[in-house]
Amino acid sequence: MFALVKYRQNLDQTKLADVEAELEKQLAAIRSSLTFQAGQNVGIAVGSRGIANLDRIVSMVVRTTRSWGLEPFILPAMGSHGGATAEGQTTLLAGYGISEEKMGCPVVSSMEVVEVGRTERGTPVFLSQTALTADHIILINRIKPHTLFSGPIESGLLKMAVVGLGKHQGALAYHSEMKKQHPSMAIEEMARTVFQHCRVLFGIGLVENAYDQTARIQVMPVTEIFAQEKVLLEEAKRLMPRLPCPEFDLLIVDEMGKDISGSGMDPNIVGRYWDQPVSEPNIGRIFVRALSEKTHGNAIGIGRADFTTNRLVSNIDYQATYANSITSGNPVSARIPIHFETDKEVLEAVLQSLGSVEVENLTVVWIKNTLEISEILLSPSLIDRYNLDPGGIVGEPFQVEFDEQGNLLRPPFGFEST
Repeated sequence: MFALVKYRQNLDQTKLADVEAELEKQLAAIRSSLTFQAGQNVGIAVGSRGIANLDRIVSMVVRTTRSWGLEPFILPAMGSHGGATAEGQTTLLAGYGISEEKMGCPVVSSMEVVEVGRTERGTPVFLSQTALTADHIILINRIKPHTLFSGPIESGLLKMAVVGLGKHQGALAYHSEMKKQHPSMAIEEMARTVFQHCRVLFGIGLVENAYDQTARIQVMPVTEIFAQEKVLLEEAKRLMPRLPCPEFDLLIVDEMGKDISGSGMDPNIVGRYWDQPVSEPNIGRIFVRALSEKTHGNAIGIGRADFTTNRLVSNIDYQATYANSITSGNPVSARIPIHFETDKEVLEAVLQSLGSVEVENLTVVWIKNTLEISEILLSPSLIDRYNLDPGGIVGEPFQVEFDEQGNLLRPPFGFEST
């Protein structure tokens, strides 16, 4: 149909050599500054993002706090995810290897919240009943660029405190406040209210490199979280990968899901922010082939695609998707694109929709998902068009082929063998 070539991007590979050793060292360093009593409980807040080494990190925190004489438990902190149900959130964590059996401590999941204050604009601030009554809370989250806005505070510990520990009602309240002031300022104001009522012991901020590896761990005293998160966000933005081509006709995405991005497909990678009619990269058509297994049917963000497959649509959990979409205030994110039984039918429709583009001139980028783009497939013509490093080319160009069912065949990426 058309030719592609494998291309390996030269992305920042900064990473920790030993994640657990680094975390153990930092936990030991902060111990003397913490105030608690033996026998008190501590809720370890864990979210629904796909975070590298998350199970190992949480397990280390469980073991360490227990050695300090505390009684740890896992507290799901993920807003409306998991279908906005306690059972759904427990299931999400288990999918990341975080369960009572594997962590050796209880998982206490509840959607009950208490209003603990209001913003200057009258928006209520909610806090999990479980977090409110806990003796202490530890926040663990990845610090990263948000998929809806840009500012000094985006996605991280403070958002977890507001939205994650606010549960479904907290998420709704935050998205309401976002319409009244800049989202970063909303997070900061609401987080300060949460911190007045939630006894946060410390926070653990995680930064990942472009290869989905842990680049930095920062254990932060509660008094430093607001300032340190801003610093870590700048580092995360510097390390974030991007597609090498600012404009092309078709992006093929093998899978999307909540474990990959809070928006299913990260708009920092594919563009198409809901509030921006034009963004980079400028992609003519987006074709998403499937949902990831760990998204558990949540297809939030499918509205960014132009085309998809019947198999993706048949795997959608509409309750989870609609709850997430409505809570975010972007119902467009759950709109189902045009879909066909086979990839071949989709690609034929893509060509028709592009009108004047001939198949031999079609410019294509093909990725596994928006989290793993160290290797991609692209049209050979894009190498010259955007002066890409020819040293990144892996192998010879090849013609795209289909299997007997009419679905695309893709050679494996290097990162898939590790």
